[in-house]
Amino acid sequence: MKQVPQIRIHGPDRVQLDLVERPVAGLDDVIVQVEQCGICGSDLGYIASGGLGPDTPMLLGHELAGTVLETGDNVSHVRVGDRVTVNPEADGNGIGNYGSEGGFAPWLHVKGASRDEQAVIKLPEGMSFETGALIEPLSVAMHAVHQGQAKPEDRAVIFGAGPIGLGILQVLNYYL
Repeated sequence: MKQVPQIRIHGPDRVQLDLVERPVAGLDDVIVQVEQCGICGSDLGYIASGGLGPDTPMLLGHELAGTVLETGDNVSHVRVGDRVTVNPEADGNGIGNYGSEGGFAPWLHVKGASRDEQAVIKLPEGMSFETGALIEPLSVAMHAVHQGQAKPEDRAVIFGAGPIGLGILQVLNYYL
C-alpha cells in the first residue's frame, strides 16, 4: 500500500513528518484531499506538552477545507469533486485532537460520514479553501457567544486576538 506524509507529535516540542499508509474509504467514509489547513492555538499547546504521550504519536490539523477524493458506498450527501470543510468532532472522530486522523496530510480519512452528514459539509459556490478552513474556528466563536447568552446591554471582555477571539468579536458585533 502507498505511504503518504503525515505531521505527528512524538513528544514535547518534537514534531515529525512521518510516512503512514494512504487512507482508503470504508463504506461509511470520505477521503478529503486537503487544500488548506490552519494552525490552531491548541495545536501549539499540544506540541509544547508532547501530545498524547511519547508512545502515542498525535496527529494535528482540524481547521481545514479540501476536495472529496473518494467516498464509501453508503455516503450520499457529498460526491467526488465536491469542495468541502470538515467538522472534526462529528461522529466522534476527534480529527486533529484525540483521534486517529489529522488534517496536516495530503489526504484526510473522515470516518462515519454517512452516519453524520455534518462530518463533511459542502462549501458554498465561490468560497475559497482559505475561507473554508476558517469555518471551524468561526463555529467555535459562534458557540461561545451562544453559550454566553450575550444581550445588547451586556459588556464583553475578549482575552486574545487570535482567530477565535476575533471571531467572537465579529459574532457579537453581528448579533448585538
